[in-house]
Amino acid sequence: MAKESKQTEYWLVANVHLTRATAHQILGLPHYIETDRFVTQQGLEDHWIITCSEPVKIHGVYRSKTETLDLFADPPDLEFIKERFGLLFQDFELVLIEPPVLFPKP
Repeated sequence: MAKESKQTEYWLVANVHLTRATAHQILGLPHYIETDRFVTQQGLEDHWIITCSEPVKIHGVYRSKTETLDLFADPPDLEFIKERFGLLFQDFELVLIEPPVLFPKP
C-alpha cells in the first residue's frame, strides 16, 4: 500500500501592515499574483512560498486592499516565526496570532 503524504495545512500565525512595494523589497517578487477581484475581495493578492531549512512551510499572502501581509505556517510554530521573521520585519509591527487559526486551503 502506498504511503499517503500529509497535505499542507494553512495556519495563520502572523501578519504585518506594510506597502506592496515594501513587501516586494523584503521578500522579492511574488511567486504568484491573483488578479481575479472576485477571489481577492476587490484587490490584488501577492503570494510567496518561503522555504526554510527547518521543516516549516511558510506561505505569505499580501492583500493590497488592506495592505497586510499574512503569514501562514505548517506546522504553526510561533517561536520559529518570531525568530525568523521578527528581524526581517523589524521596522514594522509583526503581530503573532495566538492561538494560530486554521484556514481552508486557498
